Amino acid sequence: MNKMNPTFELYLEKGGGEKIQILCAQKKKFTINNYYMIQLENDKNISRNSSKCLGKLRAINNEKDKYVLYDNGDAWDSKEMERTDE
Repeated sequence: MNKMNPTFELYLEKGGGEKIQILCAQKKKFTINNYYMIQLENDKNISRNSSKCLGKLRAINNEKDKYVLYDNGDAWDSKEMERTDE
């Protein structure tokens, strides 16, 4: 596994041991915060605009214990996150 750009895969195992890949998440290189692209296939060339890209998961603090899941909808509001933490 490439430590700078790891890939995580989620499989569903059917009876008989057959495995079906459901999701793939790949850490993007050279980003300040942890940032993972979540996609339906393990393809390094899928862009954010592809129909196979579900969104991205991004750390929002330095401790990397809070994440935001992005899709192509509304932009994230940090003030909204602060209100839900209380």
